Amino acid sequence: LFGPKQGFDAKGTVLAALLSLGLTWLAVRLALAKPARLAAEVPPIEAARYQPWQPAGEKTGSKKGPRPMTARALAKMNVARSRKKNLLTLLSLVLGGSLFVAAAVLMASWDLEGYARQGSFEEAEYVVWYDHNTENSLPHGENELQVMGAMGEPVQTALAALPGVEKVTASNKVLCGISWEGVGDSEYVSIAAPEELPVLERHLESGSDPSEQQEGVFVTASGQWEELYGQVPQVGDQITLYYYDGQEQSVTLPVLGVAGNSIRDDLPLSGMLMVSPAVGQRLFGKMDTAHSLAVTMEGHSHTPEQDRQMAAFLADWPQLSLESLTQQLEEAAQSLAMVRTSLLAASGFVILFSLINLLNTLLSGLLARKRELALLAALGMTRRQVRAMLGWEAMFMAAANGAGSLAFGTCLGWGLVQLMRLLQADYMQFAAAPGACLAYLAISLAAPLLITAACLNSFSRESLTERLRTPE
Repeated sequence: LFGPKQGFDAKGTVLAALLSLGLTWLAVRLALAKPARLAAEVPPIEAARYQPWQPAGEKTGSKKGPRPMTARALAKMNVARSRKKNLLTLLSLVLGGSLFVAAAVLMASWDLEGYARQGSFEEAEYVVWYDHNTENSLPHGENELQVMGAMGEPVQTALAALPGVEKVTASNKVLCGISWEGVGDSEYVSIAAPEELPVLERHLESGSDPSEQQEGVFVTASGQWEELYGQVPQVGDQITLYYYDGQEQSVTLPVLGVAGNSIRDDLPLSGMLMVSPAVGQRLFGKMDTAHSLAVTMEGHSHTPEQDRQMAAFLADWPQLSLESLTQQLEEAAQSLAMVRTSLLAASGFVILFSLINLLNTLLSGLLARKRELALLAALGMTRRQVRAMLGWEAMFMAAANGAGSLAFGTCLGWGLVQLMRLLQADYMQFAAAPGACLAYLAISLAAPLLITAACLNSFSRESLTERLRTPE
């Protein structure tokens, strides 16, 4: 075999052939060992992505090309396959999410200080009133305190002299009994300041010019009269006023004009009736008509030191009481917390039912696909790939839910803010609620992922053969 021979040597030929065959087999084995090992590591479901090579320019049977078999592509196909069922679940989720986002936007748009500054605190940090206990202990109540001058010039001068006080503004009105067309009640009669007469004239719906100083009264806020008494005094009607100015008085005056509710925008503290300065002086000249004192601080500050200063000042005037913006802010915060709790509870209730619907949809869907997932595993899809596919399905649902909830919820919140502003809630200023929106998106994504993970863990307790035997 390895040396020179004479003629044909059959034995050597057979040995050479066997040696050549063995070396060829070994060479092929060594050459294919690594590629075969790498190919074996690729699951069949992943290997289906690859197509045979085709020469450049050669036409294929389909213009779309091969369908990708990634986890994302499979998830997209599964979502499209159950689009009707997913759409119903998505609508319920968007409904709950929209209510939640709208409630969050409404709370974010609520200006706490603006809410607290309604009414007497619009331009003031402190308001001085008559003490209710003292008022109730007197036969003629507030009228008697006004006759005594309990809130007169000495108090106003002393208040204005306190450090940090910018100005003190008195609201002049008198509580009177009224009698008109069978209506008997008590209402405040405001004494208009000279600069308020043009404002009153601008809001008149009917009647004469208040600057003419005629003897009579003006009805303000006609809509409130309608709500309280079911009717509104008209020009020419007679209204009788009863009050105390040291003696019990009664006077009957004609209605000179009627102003609409819009007067509250410019004169929020005006009474239900108003008289000119001249008429007010004639009727109430024996009494100090100050009903309250609004104290405006420099720079609109209201520090704890200033609160203590004002409280110490009022201690020397037992017939008076004090309200501060700090107290208003605390009460406003409590009111806001109650509203926030109510809105979030209502929207959370709807979201809970939406999540229950989502849970039912996911569980029924996964149980129905138990055999399908087992077939994918039999074809070589790993548990990680299955989890990724189902995760993509959850992300598609969460993305659609998040986009719909944020869009509709923000629009709904904006609409509610504008509606409240039309209803004179000027403390509402539209603002987004990014924190609440991100929290909702996180929950809407985490919920299906947790449900999916729990189902997969449950399926893993059964063998692949048992899952393949599950009836469809």
